[in-house]
Amino acid sequence: MARIEDILNNWKWDEEKIRKYLEEFEKFLKSEKGQNDVKNRSEKLKNAQELLKDEESIESLTSEKLSELLKATEAYRGKRRPASRIEKGDEEYFKEFKAWLKSLIKINPGGQLPEKNPEDIGIAYATELLTLRNPKEFYLINNASIEGINNLARDPKDQKFPPPGIYQDPYFKFYPQFRPLFDYLKEKIKPIIEKNLNREVDYYDVDQFLYFVTEQNGESKKNKTDESQDKNKESFNIAQPVKESDAKNELTLHKFFQYQGFYFDQGLI
Repeated sequence: MARIEDILNNWKWDEEKIRKYLEEFEKFLKSEKGQNDVKNRSEKLKNAQELLKDEESIESLTSEKLSELLKATEAYRGKRRPASRIEKGDEEYFKEFKAWLKSLIKINPGGQLPEKNPEDIGIAYATELLTLRNPKEFYLINNASIEGINNLARDPKDQKFPPPGIYQDPYFKFYPQFRPLFDYLKEKIKPIIEKNLNREVDYYDVDQFLYFVTEQNGESKKNKTDESQDKNKESFNIAQPVKESDAKNELTLHKFFQYQGFYFDQGLI
């Protein structure tokens, strides 16, 4: 069992890994795929900043506009229900969502995220909408960005944050404490962004870099040798189904510890 706060306090980067990924990231930005990605991200920013400009803009949102905004997010890939409920005419949910957005845009940089969120809205949606609206002050936490950070750790086995999609509460609680990690990476990619995109770097650029790292790491895993794949299969087969009584105990422990920033390494359960 590990604690997110302890991982943050003892975090160490692997500078060589970062250097190599930065080299590949610059090549990516120059490629057709990279240029298309930059264009798509720019369009997302422009659209979100227009729709979420202020409380008046949010109040004037139609259900169609709001559902389109949510569908354009990365968070939508993991959870489509919010957009679906709004599209299907759930008026109560629609009103609650707009009220939540009004409170979301009032958050100051470095401040705590809202304690109460609409149903099915987790850390990924909250921080992505904040980042799209104001990428100079807010950073995005989702499974891809945290996996990217984990991949850049000096020792991923000793330093590994849990997936935000599973452990939501600690990330809401410790969101401000993640800023130094994102600031560090922002400084690292700054020369590349200024050189290749001819503008100032922001936290949405950091998200692009971390997404790239995660994607590259995923492709690397796919190219492992057959021997490594066999080992993975063997390791998978060793895991036996958890008894119903054990599962209940596990969930009880999760509920007890999660909000305090603890999580259980699934491989050790």
